[in-house]
Amino acid sequence: MYQFSRAIYRELAPHILAPPPAAPATRNHAAVLAACEDVITRLATDRHYFARPARTLFCEIRTYFPMSAQGHVHRVVERYVDYARRFLAQHP
Repeated sequence: MYQFSRAIYRELAPHILAPPPAAPATRNHAAVLAACEDVITRLATDRHYFARPARTLFCEIRTYFPMSAQGHVHRVVERYVDYARRFLAQHP
């Protein structure tokens, strides 16, 4: 299932904002990747009780992107979460 979370991250990575000056340089990238992995893992293990995984992921990561990229981020998240759901439906 990590191929889905990594695909989301790879597509969004160029748009992630730089962290504040005092923070480690990879902080925002690590937070986005961790959120992607957490949501996809939960989708795989508890999909019947996870009503809106795309919304959950978007709400968690949207602060790491500029306003101009929010639409793109939302479309990417929706697309890959849908791919993951289809994959899980075909391979229970």
